[in-house]
Amino acid sequence: MSAPWKGWKDGFSTYLRGHNARVSTCFSDPSVIESMKASRALSREAGSWRVWNSGLTKETSESLRTASDKKSKTLATKYSSGEIVPWQRGHTKLTSESVARQAITKIRKFSSGELRQWNAGLTKETSRSLAAAARKVSESYRAREAGRRLSVEEVAQRVEGLGFRIDADGYSSRKGWGLTVTHLECGTQQVRSLYSLESGACVKCDNMTSTGQKEIEEFVRSLVPEVETSTRRVISPQEIDVWVPSKNFGIEFNGLYWHSEKFLEKDYHDKKSRAARSVGAEIFHVFEDEWREKRHIIESMIASRLGHIQKSLGARSCRLAILSRDIRQEFFNQSHIDGDTQASIAWGLYDGEVLVSALSLREPFHGKWKGWFEVARFATLPGRSIPGALGRLTAAARDHARSAGKSGLMTYVDTRLGLGKSYATVGYQEIETTAPRFWWTDFRRRFNRFSVRANKADGLTERDNAAARGVVKIWGCSNKILTLELRD
Repeated sequence: MSAPWKGWKDGFSTYLRGHNARVSTCFSDPSVIESMKASRALSREAGSWRVWNSGLTKETSESLRTASDKKSKTLATKYSSGEIVPWQRGHTKLTSESVARQAITKIRKFSSGELRQWNAGLTKETSRSLAAAARKVSESYRAREAGRRLSVEEVAQRVEGLGFRIDADGYSSRKGWGLTVTHLECGTQQVRSLYSLESGACVKCDNMTSTGQKEIEEFVRSLVPEVETSTRRVISPQEIDVWVPSKNFGIEFNGLYWHSEKFLEKDYHDKKSRAARSVGAEIFHVFEDEWREKRHIIESMIASRLGHIQKSLGARSCRLAILSRDIRQEFFNQSHIDGDTQASIAWGLYDGEVLVSALSLREPFHGKWKGWFEVARFATLPGRSIPGALGRLTAAARDHARSAGKSGLMTYVDTRLGLGKSYATVGYQEIETTAPRFWWTDFRRRFNRFSVRANKADGLTERDNAAARGVVKIWGCSNKILTLELRD
């Protein structure tokens, strides 16, 4: 009994998808196949043979459009039901070497010109597909009025709908930067953007601070039996939000409104950390937005300090490899509290196909360190402990620096998160401490300190631009500067 034919996409029903010629016929004879290929090539050259749909598209052929729509619906149904499952489902460049190799190959081929985007060189005027796509985008854009500057009346109406009153207008963009508003319920005046107002409640009434602190406390209690909250007995009269006596370890939850420069001096958090260190304790500072957006990283860091690691693996058991930019970015964005940053090269350690630790280098921004490489990022996959990872990755970075004629490696350690003890164990030396680090905040999230600068051309100071955007500074702790000199 012959197997039913399901078309070139599916092949014979009793065989695997994509394996079409699996029956014993003359067409499986290599000599017949070569003869057919040669004959077809000659026919193409002579113009006597061509496929029926040559030169046709969905836009120009009713038959193709019908077949395409039918096939799309069929595939959509099969994918949604799970009848067809993509081989790479559940895998990323970090967890699958196959996916990573595929990504690297595509990047190389696009860079060399071996592969091109299907629409390269085409415009709306020369391509019906692009013209149709452009029409859809324009219709969607108009429907949601994207990009349109809001009128003062529209901003006021939206603000009032959120329970606020505008006390002064003069916003400078469609997002409404620099609105001075008063919360009608509690009477607190605050400078906010419309985006910030629509993203969260009143900065005074919002209970995110107390909720976040409570969530951290509950997480710590799940790891250790003895936990104190809001204690003043360690660095009296100052208070520590969550305290673990057995580890001499405390956690501070810093809400963005009450811990901004509106209420606290620039060295408040730094002084608190130094006071703790003076009595042999350590404080770990958590900002409200990073707990909300990067909770898995914070929990992993806290668990590590408390001696709770999900999985440990020695660095010598891992495979060392140079990382592509895409893999580096993805790893640090999911594993480093500050996310990824510009880098010239990065190395990673793999446990099988899983990237578990990475280190990146870049040219330092400060001219003082010209002739050195800066360790821009180092991180371990959350939930993992890789003893020796920093040492092995530093060795690769050191060899690279030596071949580039550099004087050595340097890096910054944010003391609100730790003291860089792991760097000391692999030979780095502390040479300097900076002033406390700062960010800008609209009380819902923090922004890089370079996001607001003075504009001398327009005569605007840093403070002028900050006021226009409705942001203020929020301070962290000092950075340690560590170096590792290269010696022959």
